[in-house]
Amino acid sequence: ALTGPIARGDIGTVRKHLEALVEKSPGTLPIYCQASQGAVRLARERGGIDDHRIRELNELLESYLLRAART
Repeated sequence: ALTGPIARGDIGTVRKHLEALVEKSPGTLPIYCQASQGAVRLARERGGIDDHRIRELNELLESYLLRAART
């Protein structure tokens, strides 16, 4: 079972998580992004969120992965 903000397509909460990690624990940011990308794939396979929300989540996660790589 998949639960949480990714399963709900709750981009606002995911963004808050990412910003908190940037501020408090930047070293864990890539791990969170990678795990979340896996959760997005699961949500897609299970039909839990629509394609638009999947794209938004993937773009958000990718942008933070790139941000982490630059630091």
